Amino acid sequence: DLAAWYLPDIEEVFGYGHSSTTNKEFGLTVPDTMRFLLKDTEGRIAQVSGSYTKPALRNVDPGISCTLRGTKGTSRAVYSKLLYHTHFPPEPAVTHSFEDKHPYYFRFERESHHAGEYQNYIEYFAECLDKGEVPKPDLQEGCHTLAIMAAMERSMELGAPVKVKDILKDYALA
Repeated sequence: DLAAWYLPDIEEVFGYGHSSTTNKEFGLTVPDTMRFLLKDTEGRIAQVSGSYTKPALRNVDPGISCTLRGTKGTSRAVYSKLLYHTHFPPEPAVTHSFEDKHPYYFRFERESHHAGEYQNYIEYFAECLDKGEVPKPDLQEGCHTLAIMAAMERSMELGAPVKVKDILKDYALA
C-alpha cells in the first residue's frame, strides 16, 4: 500500500515467496516470506518484503519500516518506535521522534495493535464526508492497489514478472 502511495503508477511486479518450516508446522503452505520488486511507468522501482512468522530482532530491526531513497535525499520511518530519520544534503541527518505519541497509537496490549492509526483513518474519513470530499485512497486507487497485490500473487505462482494492467483486464477493471 505504501509503495503504491509513493509510486502511484506501478505497472509491473516480480517476486518470490516461500513457506517456512514454522509456517508448515501449523499446516500452512502459503508463503510467509516474500520479496518483490515493483516498477512504475517511469522505470522507478520499489522493493517490498515481509517475513511474517520468523523471529525478529526487535531492538535492531523494527519489523515495519519504510525507506525512501531519491536523488535529493533519504528518509526512513520506523514503526513501532515512532521514529522518522531524514537526510537531505547538504543538511545533516536528523532523527525526528514521535515517541511522545506512543500512548495514543498503542493504547492496549503494548505494540500488538494499531488503535491510533485506525482512529486517524476513521477521523479522516469522517472529515472528508463532512467537507463533501472524496477520501484518499479513492475507489480507483484502491482497485489499483488490490490489482498490484493480485499481480504479486500471480508473480509468485509463475516465477515471472506480471503486468498490473493484465490483472485489471482479467477482472474487467481496466
